[in-house]
Amino acid sequence: MAAVVLIAVVVIPQWLSQQARWDMLRSHVGEIGRLAASVVDGDLHRKLLDPKNYSKEL
Repeated sequence: MAAVVLIAVVVIPQWLSQQARWDMLRSHVGEIGRLAASVVDGDLHRKLLDPKNYSKEL
């Protein structure tokens, strides 16, 4: 019985810590993705504002 309690005392905090690290990683990846998307959209917006840049592909 003591072994089960000891294992639980060690394993549960480790598991929770791992989950927190995954959540933080997901948050950072999402933030980088949003930032990259805003940069791409900003470049496209600047191109569309200048009529001399108009083309069929744009």
